[in-house]
Amino acid sequence: MREPFDQVEPVNADRVGREALKRLMYPKAIAIAGASDSRPYPGTLEMIARGIAVYPINPRYSTIYGLQAFPTLAALGKPVDAVFSGVNAQQSVDLVAEAARLGVGGVVVFAAGFDHPNPELKEALRQAAAGRVAVLGPNCNGLINVRSGTFITAAPLRACPVGGIGFIAHSGGFLLSMVNGALGRKIGLSHLITCGNELVTDMVDYLDALVDDPDTRVIALALETIRRPDEFFVAAERARRAGKPVVVLKLGKGARAREIARSHTGAIAGEPWVYEAAFRQAGIISARDFPDLLDRVALFDQVRAERWTSINGLAVLSTSGGMSELASDICEAEAMELPQVESVRDDIAVVLQDAGGFQSSDIVLNPIDLGGSVTFKPGLIGRAVGHYAATPEIDAVMFVHVLDGPGEQMGRDLLPELIEGNRNNNKLTVLASVEDGEVAEWAGDCRKHGIAVGRGIRAAIRGLKAMDDFMRAAKRVKVAHDARIAAISRPDGQLVATAAGPILPFSSVMALLTQFEVPTAPYRIIRPQDPFSAAELPFPAPFAVKIADIPHRAEVGAVELSVNESSLAQTVERLRGLALSLRAPADIIVQPQIRFDGEVFFGVQSNADLGPMVFCGVGGTFVELLGEVTARLAPFVRQQAAEMITELNPAVLRGFRGARPWDTEQLASIAVSLSRLAIACRGWLSSLDINPLVYGQNGFVAVDALCIVQN
Repeated sequence: MREPFDQVEPVNADRVGREALKRLMYPKAIAIAGASDSRPYPGTLEMIARGIAVYPINPRYSTIYGLQAFPTLAALGKPVDAVFSGVNAQQSVDLVAEAARLGVGGVVVFAAGFDHPNPELKEALRQAAAGRVAVLGPNCNGLINVRSGTFITAAPLRACPVGGIGFIAHSGGFLLSMVNGALGRKIGLSHLITCGNELVTDMVDYLDALVDDPDTRVIALALETIRRPDEFFVAAERARRAGKPVVVLKLGKGARAREIARSHTGAIAGEPWVYEAAFRQAGIISARDFPDLLDRVALFDQVRAERWTSINGLAVLSTSGGMSELASDICEAEAMELPQVESVRDDIAVVLQDAGGFQSSDIVLNPIDLGGSVTFKPGLIGRAVGHYAATPEIDAVMFVHVLDGPGEQMGRDLLPELIEGNRNNNKLTVLASVEDGEVAEWAGDCRKHGIAVGRGIRAAIRGLKAMDDFMRAAKRVKVAHDARIAAISRPDGQLVATAAGPILPFSSVMALLTQFEVPTAPYRIIRPQDPFSAAELPFPAPFAVKIADIPHRAEVGAVELSVNESSLAQTVERLRGLALSLRAPADIIVQPQIRFDGEVFFGVQSNADLGPMVFCGVGGTFVELLGEVTARLAPFVRQQAAEMITELNPAVLRGFRGARPWDTEQLASIAVSLSRLAIACRGWLSSLDINPLVYGQNGFVAVDALCIVQN
């Protein structure tokens, strides 16, 4: 059972052991199986040139790469830390088994072919590892420890820049992309790890290991799936507590938008935005594509951790009106706040006057166009930067300019101005290019002076947003659960077979909600053999009448609204006939028709991709108009529930078109109750949909619910 953020011990201790993983990631001696002079791996030659202990393994040769070659691992006479397997799938299985017998730390398996044509090799590889060898792959591109210069990979290499970014990807194709992207942004890497098919170790193991790596300051992931979600989020929480941001590019997002209709929790549980909601809950930063991933980790590598800051207010300066307008548009699109800092107006007016530029009483102060004339008088830009940096509502200052080609000298001249302007304030300062080409070599030296460099305005803004997201998450109070949530058995009673799967009877679902303190509307079930009279109902007309135990009632005409006392019997008979034609039970529900000011959808999914989740969306016609649904991993507490509710459309929450403002406190309480239900029922519940939960005079009540049970 998940207890989010309570477990902070390393997550891989019971798999292959941290010592084996450490030897693979920090090897002192490396064997290359399948080595040959005719197919030299560039990384191997690089390691040999650096004096790292490399042992070629190939029974066909006595020397390879000018080194003594050995026929087998055993012939070495001593265990090495890591082995690169450049042989085929079956030979790789044998190699891993030999490595396990000899006490090798880990094996990188480059070969594919473990799914087709020989799927039995997958289990054979796991068995060969015997829980003693950390196997990376198969079908991977290996790993690189950039700082130590160990290249256990078949990838063609460029010089890897050394820095603080640890990168883990499922796809080996991203290895070179990460190196190229880092070179273009003048940022550096600590580790590059490609997981492949994850038959023995997985991304969680390496994420967890990088949390403890002293050279890694930020962790970037390009992932296809999360095989162990509970452990993944524990490792991510360890990273958060260690002050290491985790930035994730989730692959395989597909083209579907957020779509939610009645009783469709199961359909949305694997949607990409669900991952984003879970990442946000855990303080993980999401990236939209690969360049975005690079942009969002860049500032963490360029800026010392003690200068990381929340960005409540950003000041943007430039010497061009067009650049200022572009920066304004991008900041608005990226939701970056640009306060209007009226306190600097008089000081900036003096700077502009000294520059001999234009004067205007209504000049826009943020972003500000200082005009090109400030560049001809040294010191003016520094003064302007200093005025903004001294303002309490400004946390970071960004100067936008052309930084390469003909603009390089102007960019060089900016650097001392930015340093001087911020000398007394120590505010985060970013120099951003207008274009998104490679960061010039000279600009890469800015970090020595505490100045970060952005490859384009949008890239710089996204880097600042990532820092803001992490710093806000870092301040979050640890979520503690007072007690574990006890599992409950499935309610007694016969299930109802439907096309959607077996469902609980309506009365059992409503009783379950009541058990977890979710308010429910009153109802009366009229069974085929029961006599009834409208006068005997405990609530007045008008009534809502519907077939009790059938999914998607509205789609088949199984709901009648505004039924009065005189037409109730006729309506019940009509719905009984419809139930008969649909081969559904003929039990009929009668409820008071509640006047309401809004509808909400709540869903619980116990077997979502990431584990038990609670979904919440604006209901009724707003579902189709707004498509708004948010989610959280269960269980969660009141603070997280309140954050989830605030992600819904604020206009609706405040009361749309004169309606009453919604009771968001009650909604948060219901969300917490459903998160407990998700955990307590995870052994038998598939999905639970409350649609609608209506906002009546007495608050929110569940009018209808559908609970699908696991087969």
